[in-house]
Amino acid sequence: MSMKSQIESNLKKLIEQGTAVLSGRRQTSFRDINSWATRVEDLVNRGDSIAWGLASITCIEAVYGENSALCRQATQWQQQLPKGSAAESLLGVLRAALDCWLNDYHVQAIQMASAEVFSDFLEMASSLLKKPYHPAASASLIGGVLEEHLRGMCTRRAISLTKTKNGKETNKVLGDLNTDLLNNQAYLAVKKQQVDAWITLRNKAAHGKWDEVEKDDVKRMLDGVQSFCADVS
Repeated sequence: MSMKSQIESNLKKLIEQGTAVLSGRRQTSFRDINSWATRVEDLVNRGDSIAWGLASITCIEAVYGENSALCRQATQWQQQLPKGSAAESLLGVLRAALDCWLNDYHVQAIQMASAEVFSDFLEMASSLLKKPYHPAASASLIGGVLEEHLRGMCTRRAISLTKTKNGKETNKVLGDLNTDLLNNQAYLAVKKQQVDAWITLRNKAAHGKWDEVEKDDVKRMLDGVQSFCADVS
């Protein structure tokens, strides 16, 4: 099961559990020890609701982050359990979390943030090319942007970033990711060949083969990667 499918399944299970918790909702009478007045509270089962609430917070925080609006709302209602209204509200947050996940709202936010970071690095690479530095420095920066973009593309397609080699799990190299994306029909073979060329130039810069890194090649790489990141997602 892919990561996307696993998270979808987890959220659906939590929604089912929440529905079951709410099915035991009841009106409970209490005697106020100060005024001796009787008050009625709308409650669900304490043990079941606390376990469900903690599992919900753990899942939402893992997926969206502790500072996300969804996590803050979930935490607010989880802390008010076993009140029935709190359980109902927490269930609503879980449904919103599932809806966001199914519609890739989280991916859109990550893509926007990543695009800003990538732009900063590419501007830095462009600036270095205008100064009396070896173009390998720019090639390394551009290669870093390309690597993160390819990894992001794989993640959005549920393509694993790791492989098993000699019984051990290791990170895939960029060439592996490029091949996986071609096989996943993310782009055509001609685009894969271009990406391979960028990867080769990046590796030469990263591994000290600076005599094989030409400034004009790096300039073309900069323009190409910039367009690739903007057009292919």
